Amino acid sequence: FVASGTLPSGQTVVLNADGTVAAIGSGTAVTESIPAAAAQLFNSAKTNYISVSFDTKTSGKFVVAYQEYSNSYGTAIVGTVSGVTITFGTPVVFQSGQVQMGSQAVSYNPSTANQLLITYTDIDDGRYGKIKVGTVSGTTINFKAGGPNFGLVAVYDAPVIIFDPSVTGKFVTLFRFNSGNGGTCHANSVTGEGDSTSVTIGSGQSFGTSPAVFPNHLSAAFDPNTPGNFVMVYQDGQNNDYGTAIVAQIASSGTGTSFTYGNPVVFEAAGTQFPSVGFNPAAAGKFVVAFYGASQYGTTRLGTVSGTTPSFVGPYVFYSNYANYCSLAFDPNTANKFIVTYYKYTGGSDLMAVEGTASASSITLGTPVVFSSGGAPGGGFENAVAFNPFASSAGQFVNAYQDDGATNDPGTVRLGQIASTAILGNTDFIGITDADV
Repeated sequence: FVASGTLPSGQTVVLNADGTVAAIGSGTAVTESIPAAAAQLFNSAKTNYISVSFDTKTSGKFVVAYQEYSNSYGTAIVGTVSGVTITFGTPVVFQSGQVQMGSQAVSYNPSTANQLLITYTDIDDGRYGKIKVGTVSGTTINFKAGGPNFGLVAVYDAPVIIFDPSVTGKFVTLFRFNSGNGGTCHANSVTGEGDSTSVTIGSGQSFGTSPAVFPNHLSAAFDPNTPGNFVMVYQDGQNNDYGTAIVAQIASSGTGTSFTYGNPVVFEAAGTQFPSVGFNPAAAGKFVVAFYGASQYGTTRLGTVSGTTPSFVGPYVFYSNYANYCSLAFDPNTANKFIVTYYKYTGGSDLMAVEGTASASSITLGTPVVFSSGGAPGGGFENAVAFNPFASSAGQFVNAYQDDGATNDPGTVRLGQIASTAILGNTDFIGITDADV
């Protein structure tokens, strides 16, 4: 092998794509490429209610959960990324009945490899919110029979599931009531693996009841630097559809089952639709919201959490025209960088992508690029983005969406790449040098 750079004796090394070897932890610059590869179908038929999540412990593995339009069944499929190539396993039905889901319906457990949870509304069973546990084996998913309800009340809009990366096995489900008087969060836990997996549902605790809110289009994210702390954003149907945020803290530094909620804070005093939120992993207490805001513009705001109170700066507009159905994700391997994918509805209906950089006090946005040309769907929750969590694939993201410009409105996935530095890691390990090279 030929060394990339100077390597001392005893250095652990990895194999680069060009055949050279380099020290583990060294970086390789990767240039921006959006999109980075051709679009690939995971379902050739019409596909609704799409969400996506990467396994943080198994390199290149992700799962897409969706509703098969023809029968309304809840379905999931495993994808594998290798370089810029994606391959898929066989779709697996997890609910043989009508489901409703959102763009945060599936989440891998960051504490347990190959384990994922899916939340959905079971339309055929009283609109109860339910959870399904899946275990990935190769390119298929084995779903545990049954699955708990997280409240014997009707769930409206689409339930959200988020894992706290700082607390082993801890996750939150949240949804709104039909009455228009707030919503509910449950602090839950999962233990075990495979058929021995056990899910414990915490008692629900209402939010947004005084003053009353009507939380449509919920999105939520944990702060990876503050155990038990998360923010939820939504369109408040009780307050002129304003964009609104509530910060919550789970008791006992995230290990408890009760919440302390802050007061609702308006981040956009104008009609807001489909906000999407993500915390900056490189800066505790900092998050970004992307949304359809004033004048229907595609907009972001920078948020800061202090205790259970959020404050905001902005707006920072990424598209000065009609834009909707945003999905936002931060790259865990490229400090302060995030991506927003969204549909624009002027000058052609295209799926777009824009890169952003969050500083301590502002947001800088790049130039939007066409991610997929063609029609955009008329409903929400058909667009979801997630970054590859492995440092060796820094800057790489997957977008799962309904391609309304293709025949049958199929379920589609496409890779993107922001400029970054790929950090070579143990997955590429080949040996240890026995002399200086």
